[in-house]
Amino acid sequence: MYAFFTNIPTPQKVPLLNALNEALNNRLVVFFFAEEVEKRKGWSHSLKEARFDYHFLESRRFDINHPVDPGYIFLPSRLPSMKQFKRIVVSGGISPMEVGIVLKAMGEGTEFVVWTGAVSLRGAYTFLMPIRYILRKFIYSRARAVVVPNTLAREHALRMGARRVEIAYTSFDLSKFEWERKHKGTFLRILFIGRLVKVKRIFDLLKAVSSIDNYRLTIVGKGPLEKEILRAIHELGIDRYTALLGEVPYEQIPEIYRQHDLLILPSEMEVHGFVIMESLLSSTPVISTNMVGARDFVIPRAIYPVGHIEELRKRIEWMRNPENRNRAVEYGKRLIREKATPERWAEVFRRVLLE
Repeated sequence: MYAFFTNIPTPQKVPLLNALNEALNNRLVVFFFAEEVEKRKGWSHSLKEARFDYHFLESRRFDINHPVDPGYIFLPSRLPSMKQFKRIVVSGGISPMEVGIVLKAMGEGTEFVVWTGAVSLRGAYTFLMPIRYILRKFIYSRARAVVVPNTLAREHALRMGARRVEIAYTSFDLSKFEWERKHKGTFLRILFIGRLVKVKRIFDLLKAVSSIDNYRLTIVGKGPLEKEILRAIHELGIDRYTALLGEVPYEQIPEIYRQHDLLILPSEMEVHGFVIMESLLSSTPVISTNMVGARDFVIPRAIYPVGHIEELRKRIEWMRNPENRNRAVEYGKRLIREKATPERWAEVFRRVLLE
């Protein structure tokens, strides 16, 4: 048997684990840290589609009352014996829970694989950077392999001393977003989807669109910066061009993409960025910064350096040409279909676990 330890069930994760269980001939058991959390409320419903054996670990949750991006950590109350598994996969960046799992596996002589999308030592809690460095150096260098979802994470894993790094492009049920259309016209219905937190750099997007015309901006998501964003929208004079929809149920997101002409992700750091893949599959092109993991699927002309508002504005204007939007969609869809299916993801893990 093989074990997979990961934080919570998500709509993206369950199809991947289904594919891996099939690739391992039903020899996979999954341990989740928790059923769901506030940031991912309701996502445990995805377990109704699970075709693998799973359990929830006994753990204690501690909230982090960070003024910009509140979070949480889990500490293990009880872990299963690792001796019963030939090898295990530990998912994460590395949190106290994941460190506890790794140390127990090492103590019992069970080989482990790390699955991580970490692209930097930076994070919401900068005071933890020295600890992150020490833990990642220690764990990555002792892992059987470090499996990452994109080239940006691969570069970081190698810097952190991983002996073997494999790319398994993170995927999900692609069929839920697949939609075909051809773009026409120069009016841009621009979309942002994500939490309203500092790392997303939403103010860069607001400043960029304030200097263009012939557009409408929709912001989907909630977070601690909502009041500041509303104030900035008013101060920039773009109230009548901008709408905040708040949080939208995941089941309604495919239709949101189809109603827009362009998705923009101005984040200063994203371990992956599922919205990029979802948007491209929905035939909605994407502009992204160079520090987003899923930039691998964005046409190079639409990638810009973090914080360069004028470069973002230029790329928005480039996307005003419908032929460029069609090219960007075709580019991204082709790469996703070639490299980022649940079956290809599972095959990388099967190879790493069985070799």
